[in-house]
Amino acid sequence: MRIKSKRNSIFFLFPFIFVLFLLAAISSCHTEAKAIKNLTPPKSIRDFRLDDIARQVEDDPARAIHLIEVYEILYGPDSVYPDGTDPFVSERLATLRDSAIESLKTDQVDAVNEKRWIDAASLARSLSRLGITVESTGEEPELVLEAAREQLAEGNNFEAFLSAVRAHNLKPLVYDDALLFLTKAVEVKQRRTAAVFLSIIDSIGNNHTVPSELRTYASGTDAVADMIKGVATVWIDRGVRIEYGRGFPDRVLGSAFFVDATGILITNYHVISSEVDPAYRGYSRMYIRMGDSTSPRIPARVIGWDKTMDLALIKTEIEPEYVYSVVDWIIPNVGDTVYAIGSPIGLEKTVTQGIVSALGRRILQIGDVIQIDAAVNSGNSGGPVIDMSGRLVGIVFAGIDQFQGLNFAVPAERLAAALPAMIAGGKAERP
Repeated sequence: MRIKSKRNSIFFLFPFIFVLFLLAAISSCHTEAKAIKNLTPPKSIRDFRLDDIARQVEDDPARAIHLIEVYEILYGPDSVYPDGTDPFVSERLATLRDSAIESLKTDQVDAVNEKRWIDAASLARSLSRLGITVESTGEEPELVLEAAREQLAEGNNFEAFLSAVRAHNLKPLVYDDALLFLTKAVEVKQRRTAAVFLSIIDSIGNNHTVPSELRTYASGTDAVADMIKGVATVWIDRGVRIEYGRGFPDRVLGSAFFVDATGILITNYHVISSEVDPAYRGYSRMYIRMGDSTSPRIPARVIGWDKTMDLALIKTEIEPEYVYSVVDWIIPNVGDTVYAIGSPIGLEKTVTQGIVSALGRRILQIGDVIQIDAAVNSGNSGGPVIDMSGRLVGIVFAGIDQFQGLNFAVPAERLAAALPAMIAGGKAERP
């Protein structure tokens, strides 16, 4: 009986012994595989860069070409691996560049066929930088001008005037095109914009005639009393602020000025930041007022913003009495007389006069700003600074409370550069 019992015990333990052997074998295989994996050299940063370029060739060919240039700067134009394992990197880069260029050409043809003129112009600029011209689609100036004509036909005068001036800066407009935009500027009563296109026609020469009524209007000047009508008070209602157990109305006041008859205005980002800043968790509603504190509050919304330049584009559904020109701006000289229009501490329609105290003050993260001595206070932020002819000089954005007379404006030149990204909507992205 004892022998039989012992045999049964051994038989009972056999499955457990088998499982132990199996686990040991698996562990050994895993250890061996891990050892082999550890012997495989890790993927180099160069490989990661090449793979990233390959992924971008179809989706974003312009970026792919940029990354190729970065690669060549880092590792040399005839790059090979130091150990000689891949002497054909330069050939692969050349193949990727050729593929990206073909993708650029295809994208530009598609953009032209779909009448996405601004996209087509951007792609044309990239191809031009590479020394390539797609004859069937046109160059950047022609494409930007085509966009301006289409925007004008659709009634988007704001974008049309900006595109037309951009096209002119790339390649001078011909008489017929300049006259087209001059006529529209007079029709919508934008005198300073009309003056820009009149000056373009006069610069062409060849004794081109301009109808007398167009020339008379474009050559005139606007009274400051009229310009005041194009400035609004921005009112941000942020509910109630609790301090020491007591509630206080939380309000932000600023200024803005109309740049299009459809109700588009320019102001500062810091005035409207609570409307778009995801870090702000409280209540926020934006309005504008066109008169004194008894005037109705008109709802407004943010279209786009450039936090770095402290600029924002907002819109309301009213037709303004006066529209400022964003294409007739000027870089002033130190000592030039300027006007600042806005709503200091909520006192609407206030005009102050001063001079340009200095240029090139490094206040913002990128770009210099203008220092003025015209009296501005809290509430002036976002209001226009103009010269004696009514041309836009800048946008008030800051002052130093304890030092009266030290006030600053974003140059109108910076506004003109920031507008395309803000018009596109949302946050303007920068490198």
